[in-house]
Amino acid sequence: MEENNVKHMIESRRVSLTFWRKLDHYFIVVFVLLTPLLATYDLVQFYFFDSYDGESTPKELLFNYLWLIPAILLTIVQWRRLKLQEYKITANEDQIQEALIQTSQELGWRIKESSPEFIRAFRGWNLTASLGEMITIIPFQDSILINSICDPNKPSSIASFGMNKTNTRTFIINLYNIVNGTSILKPEEKYNKWSFRNNLFRLFAYPFCLGLILFAVFVALPDNQIGLGVAILTVPAIYFYTDLT
Repeated sequence: MEENNVKHMIESRRVSLTFWRKLDHYFIVVFVLLTPLLATYDLVQFYFFDSYDGESTPKELLFNYLWLIPAILLTIVQWRRLKLQEYKITANEDQIQEALIQTSQELGWRIKESSPEFIRAFRGWNLTASLGEMITIIPFQDSILINSICDPNKPSSIASFGMNKTNTRTFIINLYNIVNGTSILKPEEKYNKWSFRNNLFRLFAYPFCLGLILFAVFVALPDNQIGLGVAILTVPAIYFYTDLT
């Protein structure tokens, strides 16, 4: 990693991505924006070229701009995910490397780059729902800056199924225990999000949410009730987001 890039990340407290990685990170936003973009194209054809031959009226096409609401919300979510979290831990290079090795063994991290100023690791798919994550660690003065996002080198994903938090917390707790000689339990050791009881609840919640999504589609498309359809979609969207991230 170039020194200037690391310096920029420290100053901004955000992970820097290349153009293509950034495009993949925000791909879900681009996908959601397709609907209002297509509506804009149809409106231009209708008002400026008199060549629109679709079935929807201009008033009905305007309802497609309601998709700007989830697009804005998703943009905020993806933007916040690039933030480097700061933890006040004073650790030397040997302690950081020991915590890195321990975490790699526990979570299957693959270390791609490791120096006193910058660490970049990846966790691949291992029969979990997440396709993998990219972990960034920057030791800075008496703090550790750390971030975990869905691997931008893999197919686009907006959910890590809890692995981003697990990556961050596991490394920080391992480092804290090494520095202070403690044995604090990690979150996943105290609470299993994917326990039998929680999965049993999902057997009912997931089909219900999928039913709401289908209902929203049937409401929005045949009757042109786009606003109502988007409103219905917010319920399963919020549940899936809170459950899978």
